[in-house]
Amino acid sequence: MFITSKLIYLELQKTACTHIASLLKNTVGGEKIGKHNWLTEYKTEKKIVGSIRNPWTWYVSLWAFGCGRKGGLYTRLTKRNYILILKNILKLSFKNAWNEISKPTKLWRSCYESSDEPELFQKWFKLIFDKKRMIDLREGYSDSTVSNFAGFLTFRYSKLHMKNFYKKSISNQILTYEDLVEYDKENNLLDGVIYLENLEEDFIKIVEESGHSLSSELKEELLKKNQEKKNVSKHRGASFYYNEEIKTARKKRGLSREDLGFKIGERTVTISKIENGDLRPSDKTIAKLEKELGITLLEEVKTITPGQTKTGSGMTLGDFIKTED
Repeated sequence: MFITSKLIYLELQKTACTHIASLLKNTVGGEKIGKHNWLTEYKTEKKIVGSIRNPWTWYVSLWAFGCGRKGGLYTRLTKRNYILILKNILKLSFKNAWNEISKPTKLWRSCYESSDEPELFQKWFKLIFDKKRMIDLREGYSDSTVSNFAGFLTFRYSKLHMKNFYKKSISNQILTYEDLVEYDKENNLLDGVIYLENLEEDFIKIVEESGHSLSSELKEELLKKNQEKKNVSKHRGASFYYNEEIKTARKKRGLSREDLGFKIGERTVTISKIENGDLRPSDKTIAKLEKELGITLLEEVKTITPGQTKTGSGMTLGDFIKTED
């Protein structure tokens, strides 16, 4: 987390948290204490803020970062931790030791061979929601009741931004999606949110609302950078990774784009845009594509609507919510 004289910024992975912390340091000063860590004491006069992004791009970014052989998750999935194995044996936690010994590191490494292959992302994406492989992610996700109905992003978000969620004795009382929504309403810590898609504008607004002063020149410079900045990520846009399975399944069935569009009631140009990665299909269209092509694109998609923040301004976080078949 990054702490200034007026605010506390909680750093959620893959939401430009390093950049935001750097902006805070360079504009209003402050101190970095750990990273991706959560609060355990909640009595503070400072504003508590966080950052989030479109969940579709969050998962792609998390995977693509690993394709560069970087990140703690990549290391945990692709390498065996022999120190952890020994510790579990000494604690007589033989099941956990065996899980680490038998972890399919080659399978995980194969998912990270190239960020230009959407099939590899889809393979990785399905694995992280596989009940047998969730344990490889660690962080307590597979042991949490939340993993029965919510995605990895929701778990990380909740652990960082909700009071006492990090305590298993408390979070494991959350048994359903509705329980999580209710818990969030009562325990959400955030006074403000910086959306990655609107980073500079949100940054200026939240910093000033917390009580810091920013000069007109500085704000103008930040907004100018926002207009000039380019996506420096080496991976493609999110829709590229979700669309390839549609194209492959269509061709296997011998259907043209026009044929598929006719069968599901969509224009040919819409099918073209989806397959080219220029358009993310709606949930309704996804359901029709799955039925017609006999594929599973995603687990059921719902929307998490966190509770009102302490300032009364609501926020919305969409995520992949899993339901049992």
